[in-house]
Amino acid sequence: QVNLANLRARTGDGPALDRLRLLAKVNPKSARARLALADALERTGRRGDAETEALAALQIDPALAESWYLIAKIRYDAGRENDAVPALDQFLAAWPVDDEHRRAAAELRKRLEPARAQAAPAPPQPVAPQPASVLPR
Repeated sequence: QVNLANLRARTGDGPALDRLRLLAKVNPKSARARLALADALERTGRRGDAETEALAALQIDPALAESWYLIAKIRYDAGRENDAVPALDQFLAAWPVDDEHRRAAAELRKRLEPARAQAAPAPPQPVAPQPASVLPR
């Protein structure tokens, strides 16, 4: 049921998206139902709602690697590259399979590192000690 509704929601079928919402509501402990809803919302351009649902899926099952991947994708697509990096790190830590998803996430993570380093604030510079004659009395 979830897969068929998700497929229809991906193509913009409003009733299918409503069905996924209902499935998530009826199965509040199902991280997979929340993830399916998040995926469908993201594919229909509702990034904010999709991120909220993916985070809700992680509240239910923190080891659900696919949620981290979707969160990273949402954040990256929204131009929030620095916010995507921790989600990519979580995905890579939780996804044990060496497949195209892991390789794509690792490559994106590698590409984002220089941008993240540039955005990081510079560490404070140490203040050189002043000679005693310059110190106020």
